[in-house]
Amino acid sequence: DFEREVEEEINRPVEELLQEFADPTITSDPVRMYLREMGNVELLSREGEIAIAKRIEAGREMTISGICESPLSIKSLIDWHDALEDGRLFLRDIIDLDASYGAGPDMKDGAPAVPKEKTEKDSKDKEEDESGSGDDGGFDDEVAISLTAMEESLKPAVMASLGAVKDTYKELAKVQAQRLTTLKKGNKPTEASNKKYEELKRTMVEQIAQVRLNNPRIEQLLEALYSQNRKLIACEGKLLRLALDSGVSREEFLNNYYGRELDPNWLEALAAQKGAGWKKFAAREDKIEEIRADVNKISQDNALPISEFRRIVATVQKGEKEAARAKKEMVEANLRL
Repeated sequence: DFEREVEEEINRPVEELLQEFADPTITSDPVRMYLREMGNVELLSREGEIAIAKRIEAGREMTISGICESPLSIKSLIDWHDALEDGRLFLRDIIDLDASYGAGPDMKDGAPAVPKEKTEKDSKDKEEDESGSGDDGGFDDEVAISLTAMEESLKPAVMASLGAVKDTYKELAKVQAQRLTTLKKGNKPTEASNKKYEELKRTMVEQIAQVRLNNPRIEQLLEALYSQNRKLIACEGKLLRLALDSGVSREEFLNNYYGRELDPNWLEALAAQKGAGWKKFAAREDKIEEIRADVNKISQDNALPISEFRRIVATVQKGEKEAARAKKEMVEANLRL
């Protein structure tokens, strides 16, 4: 089996191994190739481990920051806030309890003390378990009590952060709606509108950063974002194929498309351009407008201009890639050991 092959490989004469490592064309054996590849990976120092851990965290923060610029994600966070308030969800269903405990904005100096009555009960249960007088469920009860105590201590800060997000989004949603209406009329948002939008968005991202979401919830938000992006890619792919079939180059199409995704006068402006390709493309108006209606719906569903939605997706993907690359380096260095 694989382990036996690895052991045999390790016990081979050093001279033979050195000859093969010097000439990578000698063998195509997967075990030897694996060992050679792992041998080329540098061992991590303590400083190296810390640096990679920081890169993983930076990638994660970039991903979450990008996700939380999406109004769809904000709506999910507000739904979770309401579900927590109504008792339909536990705090553990939304946040990473272990990472959050003692690290929230109101807990800078360590985790808040567990209520005295719970502490005394935990101590009593522990003594009973050590003396053998407790029942078999003692350990499970202790874990449940610990989780409950952690949730009770964290919930006020989490609810306050999510409540602040909810309040900020009410104001942000109005600005977003105004911006979309302006773009759909073929106009550009005012400088004052852009400034207000950026300020509110920055405030909300900072508020969300106080909540350490658990991985399942992050994956849920990612899937919702990527699902919308797949729809957009499909629509834009159809438009591009129509352009190519009409004799319009890819570069020319993209130059005239990006930034005007919601412009109601876009097709009319293209028909007036020089070149038979554009006229042929504009002649397929019914099909084009059908596809653009789908693009418009994606924009409406996400409460974002398409260019802004595309930027958010790119930010999230970049964060994921950087975190994944750092994790790969960490895993390979550990395998080298």
